[in-house]
Amino acid sequence: MMNEKVILKECPQHGLTEHVLRSDGRYRCRKCAADYIQHKRYKIKEKAVEYKGGKCQICGYDKCIDALEFHHLDPSQKDFGISKEGYSNKWENIQKELDKCIMVCANCHREIHSREHKKIKDIIINKRNDITNYNDYIEKIIHMRDIENKSYYEIANELKISRNTVMKYYKKYKNNS
Repeated sequence: MMNEKVILKECPQHGLTEHVLRSDGRYRCRKCAADYIQHKRYKIKEKAVEYKGGKCQICGYDKCIDALEFHHLDPSQKDFGISKEGYSNKWENIQKELDKCIMVCANCHREIHSREHKKIKDIIINKRNDITNYNDYIEKIIHMRDIENKSYYEIANELKISRNTVMKYYKKYKNNS
């Protein structure tokens, strides 16, 4: 923050370190504040992992909580990323977002995304009765963008995929033409 007041002060845990003036008029060790946030986020992740069953829903992995992640089944329904904005949100909001996800280990999560990028999920393709394969899917994106002049956002909503996926495949098409 630009206008924050910072002083050097002795912290019982971190020694001489920067202290930042809080809104209540007291100074707080910057490292202690960061440690508190990290601890709070970890506690929320523990609660989220427990809420989703404590193990990868694909392979059953449960050895290390840091290797467990949350995957949104329908990216168009995603309000926020659990690991990015989620850990600073209210538990009720986190639960609602978790209900849109499956919990998977890091390996399974990479495999899910690898399959998604090689071929759009069958679930999404099956929802679109006018799209039967990957090439038809890409052609649909190109047609909606170039002919119908739809925005990435409109295309994403209509095809029930993320805006980033639309942009990625459209840009890939443009670079290859």
